[in-house]
Amino acid sequence: MLRVVELSILFLIVFAIGEVAYRLFKVNAEYTRKWSHIASGILSLSFPYFLQTWQMVGLICLLFTIILTLSSRYRFLPSINSVDRQTFGSFLFPLAVFVSFFSSNYFNHSAFFYLSVLILAICDLLAAIIGKRWPIMKIKLNKETKSLGGFFAFVGSALIILLVFINLKLLVFTPILMFLPLFWAFVELISPKGTDNISIPISVILGLFLTGIGSTPL
Repeated sequence: MLRVVELSILFLIVFAIGEVAYRLFKVNAEYTRKWSHIASGILSLSFPYFLQTWQMVGLICLLFTIILTLSSRYRFLPSINSVDRQTFGSFLFPLAVFVSFFSSNYFNHSAFFYLSVLILAICDLLAAIIGKRWPIMKIKLNKETKSLGGFFAFVGSALIILLVFINLKLLVFTPILMFLPLFWAFVELISPKGTDNISIPISVILGLFLTGIGSTPL
């Protein structure tokens, strides 16, 4: 339980940094929200080392789901909620971490957690940033505008993460793995209103199963 408290404090510090940047330094909420997204994702990678059970991870994820829900209702975290679009991403992020950890624990496979969280934290962020900076061939989906620039940024970064993970874990590389980043990027592309925060981890886990990586405990 002490670990849960300590990690909760670290997550609160992440949010506090975003609040200071938003309130004192007038940083746009889109950027402070992205800060909270990637910092929370990187911090979540420590869960297997500090939290022994999925119940403990569930507790901390439930706690922050409640905090984020209340913050949206009562507007006490504008660094996350003051964006000019409707999104459920912040509420779904803790659920995504829990689903990834539970799957990793249940199937005894570390890739389900680490790849899911890394791709969610890094690739999704890069797709948003690069997609806005270089909006190559804009695409209108589900009343949202995305672009091929963001799509290819997701594919490229996901491929790098996948190849590094395979190399570190000494897994066998097969050509079919090259299609996984395309699959994950497509899922991100068609997921509306921040639902990619849960659809991406699910697609990562599904892709690992379909390619055979998820069939061997790791």
